[in-house]
Amino acid sequence: MHTNELVSIILPTYNRLELLKEAIDSVLKQTYTNLELIVIDDGSSDETRSYVENHLDKRIRFISQENMGRSSARNAGFLECKGELISFIDSDDLYLPNKIEIQVKYLSENPEYEVMYTAADCFAGSNYESLMHRYNAESCGSIYQEIAAYVPLTICLPTVMFRRVVFETIGLFDITLDRFEDTDYWRRISKDFQFGALNEVTCLIRTHGGNSIDGISMNELRKQVLRYGDKVLKEDHREQGPTIYKLVANLYRHYSYAIHSMSKGTREVIILNFMAKLLDKIYENRFKIVVDLNSRKVVSREGRGSTFRFHLFLCKTLIDFSRGAYCFLLRRFKSKIMGLLRRADD
Repeated sequence: MHTNELVSIILPTYNRLELLKEAIDSVLKQTYTNLELIVIDDGSSDETRSYVENHLDKRIRFISQENMGRSSARNAGFLECKGELISFIDSDDLYLPNKIEIQVKYLSENPEYEVMYTAADCFAGSNYESLMHRYNAESCGSIYQEIAAYVPLTICLPTVMFRRVVFETIGLFDITLDRFEDTDYWRRISKDFQFGALNEVTCLIRTHGGNSIDGISMNELRKQVLRYGDKVLKEDHREQGPTIYKLVANLYRHYSYAIHSMSKGTREVIILNFMAKLLDKIYENRFKIVVDLNSRKVVSREGRGSTFRFHLFLCKTLIDFSRGAYCFLLRRFKSKIMGLLRRADD
């Protein structure tokens, strides 16, 4: 072992006592023992408080709050952390026994990274042998382009460990997001820090009705996808340039395909596919329009470059969506479309 730094592990929970017992047990059985487990009860009505407060292991610290969501609970855990290293686990997931030891060793031996993640196996229900999918950890360094829009790289929350300086720099989870709050946090981190990656499984991620897309309405899923896409475009379009439109288009397209594959939400498939195509159009036409205008000196001659360019964008981008099923989308999402085009015009 190269270090013996205290590791703070944040565990939010809400009415999952039986699963919570397994998650806590997987943390307390770690080969690396210098840790604190901060359990945040997000307003449970079961026996969570009694179980945790009566636990004999003194490395557990318990916080209780009203039901405000998992991001708020994780933020409460952040504010209580004493460790130099910080990690996470959800109440339905499990650590493998040497998870913390492996990550502490990695960060000690690779000081160029302040944050790292590992691979994870996904399983269904309570059958640990029934592995459904593996999330690999193969990309390291500057990985904004790969993680900002959830695809192509998905980093599982329990696999992440970072130094306190990351939290002090980035701040708290965004409590306005009901989904993608962890992806959003990795996106924000990736703008300031290099990511380390170890393609070794250290966690088991449980899939069940409460955390899969099968468990929510397709209308709500579509709203959450668009909400996160809007946030990425708003915060990063100047810094990342036109490629940000392609990234978010891929996010929308990914969920359009996912909903379609379940034979659900035809309306949501159309909406997400429409928004993906709209962003594709902005990405494809952006440079050509600016070059054409500059070459004809329209901007400098007329002194109204932004307004002129915006209306040209509007015509070129929407021309393919003027018929059939997309008509109602143009009306329904007029303000969202106008916002996208104004942002592209900056």
